[in-house]
Amino acid sequence: MTQKRFEIEGRQIILHTPGSICTTAGELLHSEVFAKVVDLYCKTLQKQDSPVWTLFSGLFGSRCSDKIIALLIQLADISLADLADNQTELKPLLDRPNRLRLHEFVEGLYDFWRSFDRFMVLHSEPGKSSFERRPYRSFNVTVETLTHIVRGTYRDICENITGDHPRIYRQVSAGCDIGLIAVPRSTTLPDKYASLLNQIPFIRQVWIAPPMIIDPPMNKRTGEFKKVEKNPIDGLHLDATKWLCYPAQVGPMVIFVYFHQRMIDLGCSLSNLFELA
Repeated sequence: MTQKRFEIEGRQIILHTPGSICTTAGELLHSEVFAKVVDLYCKTLQKQDSPVWTLFSGLFGSRCSDKIIALLIQLADISLADLADNQTELKPLLDRPNRLRLHEFVEGLYDFWRSFDRFMVLHSEPGKSSFERRPYRSFNVTVETLTHIVRGTYRDICENITGDHPRIYRQVSAGCDIGLIAVPRSTTLPDKYASLLNQIPFIRQVWIAPPMIIDPPMNKRTGEFKKVEKNPIDGLHLDATKWLCYPAQVGPMVIFVYFHQRMIDLGCSLSNLFELA
């Protein structure tokens, strides 16, 4: 059974899970993904010598990102004013300029998360409980739930900082842009290929939050195809946990397109061109 994990490939975040990622704000805020994203954002602010970072580093000192995570976890449930009453070290945040900086940090963190292309891969096993038996329900309790939790947690934290509610709510995409259901499948590949590729899961369903806009680092071809005397697959070793297969229906043919997760954006874009076989 696949364990929950996440990978960052450039500007892509890939969540691998055998079920739901999180079902409550508490699970989200205590997750490894949240801690990693906060840490990356803090490092970005530090490189930019941001005034927001200056505030936090002066307030919390070393292990600043850990203190920020702890503060955000509390702000999801308790107002900043109530926190400052019980924790005197937080009183400087009640000053209007500092409160605005804290709010700016949360807004920036939310935008930083949304700046990534976000993918969720639901790994399913064959059987009555398989995700692919009721794909819409599976996506609803995973991808859709994550969207509502991320958006709701962000709004709760902002309201506990500002003490006010927005008049206009914009339902922007906040969870994952694309969801996949991937299952193990046996194939009739020749032995040479089967031994290498049979452990790679097949994509059976794709969920897209339109518009799906992919921004690869380069979209032009370079180099050339050269004839080689040796099969490139000989002696090759693949980590099946980092690969997926898109079985494309191309006219009367079925083509198995294997791709590494760093190319997951281009792999998923195949769904705009070819039906799943």
